[in-house]
Amino acid sequence: KRTRWKGGLVIISSVRGMIVLLAILVGINAGLSYSPLSADALHVVQKIHRALVLFIITFIVARVLTGLLKAYTNHENQEKTSISLFKSIINIIVYCIGGLIILGAMGISITPILTALGVGGLAVALALPDTLSNLFAGIHITIARNLKPGDYILLDSGQEGTISDITWRCTTLLTQGGNVVVIPNSKLAGSIVTNYSIPTKNMTI
Repeated sequence: KRTRWKGGLVIISSVRGMIVLLAILVGINAGLSYSPLSADALHVVQKIHRALVLFIITFIVARVLTGLLKAYTNHENQEKTSISLFKSIINIIVYCIGGLIILGAMGISITPILTALGVGGLAVALALPDTLSNLFAGIHITIARNLKPGDYILLDSGQEGTISDITWRCTTLLTQGGNVVVIPNSKLAGSIVTNYSIPTKNMTI
């Protein structure tokens, strides 16, 4: 708090509660050398122990990255931007990499898994073109920052409302009547949009 560095607070909050678990696992690892277990049983226990340590580290890394994303995607006026899309992408990437590292540490060959993921990714790309187009359209909308949560927009198709969130598949609008309009990201990216919140939120009536 004294340094006012957002990253420090994120790291502290991310490792909160995890230090105790890591300390317990370190103690267990130190005690295994004095345990009366057989060599085979000790080998299995050490593999499980190693997997637990790597899982906790993966969990901490995911929390740190998502926390940094949340901390550094706020405007000066403290209005939060949409982070659910990038938060999901970060979690998927981190946990997939962590899972592969855990499997490798347990002695399981990950080469066939990587091959299967490559073939499976190609199959998904061919089978779900609409889903991928919505995903990349959502990434483009979020990075371009022409549209963000809190903006009041009007589409060329007539729908209008305040953007409440931009997810990996769709963008949700909250109308003045309190209803929710769900728009696929690919449709939104291909529409003519009037943003009444840019450059200022004052509008002419």
